[in-house]
Amino acid sequence: MDYYCYDIKAPDALKEIALAFLSELPFDSFEEAEDGLCAYLRMDQHSDWVESELSGIADRLSLSYERRLIPSRNWNKLWESNFSPIRVGDFCGVRADFHEPMERVEYEIVISPRMAFGTGHHATTYMMIERMAGEDFHALKVLDYGCGTGILAILADKMGAAHIDAVDIEKAAYENTLDNARANDCGHISAFHGT
Repeated sequence: MDYYCYDIKAPDALKEIALAFLSELPFDSFEEAEDGLCAYLRMDQHSDWVESELSGIADRLSLSYERRLIPSRNWNKLWESNFSPIRVGDFCGVRADFHEPMERVEYEIVISPRMAFGTGHHATTYMMIERMAGEDFHALKVLDYGCGTGILAILADKMGAAHIDAVDIEKAAYENTLDNARANDCGHISAFHGT
């Protein structure tokens, strides 16, 4: 399926605000770029309404954007070729199942992110993993709200949490969390789709 990519120029201070507005439109996914965001829209979702709404958001936030066509391709293969494992010191490593196991990490998480947020590459996820290194989760109840791929819930499970509720509004994220929890032999995670 062909896509449109909207290259949206936004300063760091406006990226999250822009993303909040753009999330109300039928974009399939977003990618953070050095100078803003890339928003991906299936061609069959394109309409005058989308263009009008996007133009209004750009005007409100003083942003500029350009639209370009992205021909159909094997997105999973492309993702696999570009996804690299992350390592948070000796504490935690996150990798896909097609990567070699990581050596000398206390906790290793294997994920298949598909369309869900949370590969560990985004600063907020990475910082949460760093912060979790200094905590004792043994026998605690944990909430991972906006769980994406379930990385933080999985890490809490591996660190001894008694029960973890992982919640995401996106159905793909909910399903991905279930799959990733199973792949990591997590027995204390309950995933929920909704708010």
